[in-house]
Amino acid sequence: MDDPQYVVLVNVQHPQGWIYGITQAPVFNSVMSSTLTTFNVSPSTTPSVALPQKY
Repeated sequence: MDDPQYVVLVNVQHPQGWIYGITQAPVFNSVMSSTLTTFNVSPSTTPSVALPQKY
């Protein structure tokens, strides 16, 4: 993310049962993929930063 310009938020209202991340992930993937394709955003060129591991 060299120059972030887009935000995608997926909100599930009134969830029923255990759905943490199961419902939101495919929707996020579809919307963000379409956004990046539509606006011709190229992949990042900088390496990702390693985050600390929590156990």
